[in-house]
Amino acid sequence: MAQRASTLSENSALSFSASTPLSAAESTLSDSLAVLLSSYTVSERSAHSFPPTKFFHDWSLDTIAATPLYSLVSSMPKGGALHLHSGSSGSTDWIVNEGILLDGVHVYMRDSPLEDTCITANTAIPAPCDAPGAQALLPGTIAFFPNSTAVTPGFKPGAEADPVELRSLLTSNAGLKEADSELAWGYFNDVFTRINPIMSYRPFYMEYLQTTFDVHWKDNVQHLEIRALCASGGVGDLFDYGGDGGAVRSYSGQGVIDTYQEALDKFLSHPENEGFSLKLILSSLRVLDPSHIGEDAALAVELKKANPNFVVGFDVVAEEDPNHRTLDYLDEIQAMQKLAADAGVDMSLYFHDGESDDRNNTNMIDAVLLGSKRVGHGFNSYFFPVLFEQMRQNNVVLEVNPISNQVLRYIDNLETHPVNAYIAEGIQVVISSDDPGVFGYTGLTLDMWTALVSFQLDLRELKTLCRNSLEFSGLQGDEKESAMAKWEKDWAAWVDDMNERAGSDWKEL
Repeated sequence: MAQRASTLSENSALSFSASTPLSAAESTLSDSLAVLLSSYTVSERSAHSFPPTKFFHDWSLDTIAATPLYSLVSSMPKGGALHLHSGSSGSTDWIVNEGILLDGVHVYMRDSPLEDTCITANTAIPAPCDAPGAQALLPGTIAFFPNSTAVTPGFKPGAEADPVELRSLLTSNAGLKEADSELAWGYFNDVFTRINPIMSYRPFYMEYLQTTFDVHWKDNVQHLEIRALCASGGVGDLFDYGGDGGAVRSYSGQGVIDTYQEALDKFLSHPENEGFSLKLILSSLRVLDPSHIGEDAALAVELKKANPNFVVGFDVVAEEDPNHRTLDYLDEIQAMQKLAADAGVDMSLYFHDGESDDRNNTNMIDAVLLGSKRVGHGFNSYFFPVLFEQMRQNNVVLEVNPISNQVLRYIDNLETHPVNAYIAEGIQVVISSDDPGVFGYTGLTLDMWTALVSFQLDLRELKTLCRNSLEFSGLQGDEKESAMAKWEKDWAAWVDDMNERAGSDWKEL
């Protein structure tokens, strides 16, 4: 028995949370949380309705939200959300109920796509399908037109659209349960095709960013890091009609950065939002060839130099398995690192790698060897245990997005998510939500609740996840110290509040 106890102790000492201390008050709450979690788990298992074993879109979200366990996570100061994508970080309900009612916003209402009919990806005017930047015209596509004479045939004012039907076209659904990841990604990409024109319209995107900040701030998330599409050749460009005589005016590069900064400044102009922060990870697309990525990486260095406290790094996003390997961009990334070093710029990498269940996808190896500070997903790291020691030594952090991993069909039962092994091995982890707008929810609570229930976490592990989201963020110096101080104060108050409510059997939670 002594040897068994020693082995268990050694195993616990390896955990990612082993060095996280708990105060007496936190230990008390940890005990209460364990009882609450066990009670919920036993009850749901006995009813054969334990959510992690089901497909996400079969969950009863209203029932989950009514539980004390969910309320506890909802009220918890979560720190930061470090893995979010531009265009899917906010509320789809805002888009279909409020956004489409804004002046000039129109929705394509035909029941089915017109064969061989395409539009420009931003202004949504008809274009040959082989034209640069053209995209398919799908039912539910949303776009802005400056006047009634400019409206592309088939588009109707947003007020005439059915919000319920439109929402069904802009979010994932239970029909994906039987899909593989390729089919799920196809549906996922169609959503972005539908919203791309309106998200390219700068005034609309400014309003969308306000909703993004607001839903996270109200969800007790104080810091966001958005992977912002901002690359060469028009990738990520925004536009409005502010040119001479109402002509189209484009915003690229610094203009895109300024848009985020302006949106942040507007949000922070309200005193009740003091303490909220935002950083950008400039991103290009994995579908592009290496020469294009080389141009994008050079642009990112230039923008980092011009915005040293706002831009924190570089990434290449999109589905991995059918597209370019990280290794394909090796020369371009190393050239970027040299360019940054010569310019005296700290250009961190936050590679979007390991989002795969394929052992032949070796992007994780390249992400770690190239010095990525964090890795978006890292799901298939279990194929490469040789990396674990290096990841531990260098604090390479995995950005885990549990609901996204299931909806995109990399896993069925979330209890078996490989992050369980990673945290036991001492790999540092944060929890994020990836594309909550496309999945039909907002904020971070649902992913944190999913992690808690699926992985049967304790308070020490929850605390570690929240601290990690600030400790391993792009925040630096005094800014990070202030953010940590705010979180620690909020966390201590939350622990005391939860302990008081636990004393009344959580009845008021």
